[in-house]
Amino acid sequence: TSLEDFVRYLKAEYLDASYLQQDAFHEVDGATSANRQRYVFSRLVRILRARLSFNDKDAARRFFQELTQLTKEWNRSPQGSPDFTRLEHQIAVLVEGLAPSQVEGSTAHV
Repeated sequence: TSLEDFVRYLKAEYLDASYLQQDAFHEVDGATSANRQRYVFSRLVRILRARLSFNDKDAARRFFQELTQLTKEWNRSPQGSPDFTRLEHQIAVLVEGLAPSQVEGSTAHV
């Protein structure tokens, strides 16, 4: 499998783990408003469309593991809370480190 195809696979896995599969037992993640879903999905689409550059498959895997964990934590934070803002910023910084010219908006909005 080429590195490009592997990254495409990791992006699909990321979308599944961080957006499609909600934590039904968590108060915030289990019942997400339509407004929040639109907001979060718009940020995820930017990440999925970004051309991320990795040296090898291990680096890509590590990046997506960290990104998935941060996004799951973000999903569990009430929108508008300090944690929500902090985690959104961390996600933006992580992605911009690999695709600075391709992520729209400031580091606070990926």
